[in-house]
This record gives sequence, structure tokens and C-alpha cells, in this order.
Amino acid sequence: VGPAGQNADQDWSNFVFGVSTGINLTEELVLTPGVYHQITMDSSVNDDKDETWANLSMTYKF
Repeated sequence: VGPAGQNADQDWSNFVFGVSTGINLTEELVLTPGVYHQITMDSSVNDDKDETWANLSMTYKF
């Protein structure tokens, strides 16, 4: 049973893979873009929809 009370199969539900890299803008500032993709294999968890998303983070060392 899932968190909302729905029936969920006990299978491998999804697989996520992606890539990201840090780009040094200065010695203290790093920009990190990334792109990820999820392959959904169990429709009882996520309606069998694959998803792709991107993220962008920035790190400042002080």
C-alpha cells in the first residue's frame, strides 16, 4: 500500500540516470548544471510516465 492508500506493486518502479558537472566561475563560485531522466516501469506508482528534468545549482565557498 502506498502513502495515499493506493495499491502499489512490489516491483522495481523506476530508474533514474543523469549527468552534471561543475563549472568554476571563480575560485569561490561553482555553477553546476545537470539533466536527468527517469524511466518508469511500474504504472501503479507513477502512471507509467517517463520524466526528464534539468537543474541548476550554485555553490559559494567562503
